Amino acid sequence: MSAKFSFVIIGSGNIAWQMSKKLKKEKQQILQVYARKLASAKKLAAFHKCSYTSSLKKINKEADVYLFAISDDVIEEVADKLQYLNSNKSIFIHTSGSISSNIFENTFEKYAVLWPPQSINKEVKIDFSKVPLCITANEKALATAKKVAKLLSSKRYLLDDEQKKRLHLAAVFANNFSNHMAAVAENICKENDLDFKILHPILKETFDKIIKVGPTAAQTGPASRADQKTMKQHEALLKEHFTLQKIYSLISKDIMDNHS
Repeated sequence: MSAKFSFVIIGSGNIAWQMSKKLKKEKQQILQVYARKLASAKKLAAFHKCSYTSSLKKINKEADVYLFAISDDVIEEVADKLQYLNSNKSIFIHTSGSISSNIFENTFEKYAVLWPPQSINKEVKIDFSKVPLCITANEKALATAKKVAKLLSSKRYLLDDEQKKRLHLAAVFANNFSNHMAAVAENICKENDLDFKILHPILKETFDKIIKVGPTAAQTGPASRADQKTMKQHEALLKEHFTLQKIYSLISKDIMDNHS
């Protein structure tokens, strides 16, 4: 039987929606939603049929779990204002990949992080049980954090703060940077009256192959075979785009250094 908790959701963005929807599916009790904008809090609260507020002074004091699904740069500020909620009964959880769990160290007795290393959009229907969930917690909170994580996902990974920080860095390379490279490719196509859709199959094949055989084995291209002639030609084509030319050169060198 699943554990039963009562929650206050602090935030009304993408992760707040997706996590709280999964908690509702697991028949957990959502007591209240807080958001800086009252209309946003009201919308999520209407979905859960619970109370809502835009005042940090009016947060429900009876929750088992306070889930901070808010921007990284305001987590500490909001936590400081909610120190009055601290008790040995409650656990305080944030969802950031880049912020340490220790940001709560001087504010709450029991604290943790449940971070999904995946791009989350509240408008996209997802099976949250298949979203990887990284757990970081202090000793007092660990057992409860694991139970909450189990409600959310079947793919759970216990990390310390340093490991989580490094995984977040890896995720930026894997997700954000690779997406930007696709955007660069799209711009090159636009500038030369080419249809970016021509590259859709190779984009799909690339990531399918990365998952199937691993990125090192999947690596192809002129740099992986040290094809200096082709690389010089590409750099010449980028002569009016100095930054992209430099990026091309640096990445090509790194590929060659790792595939020699």
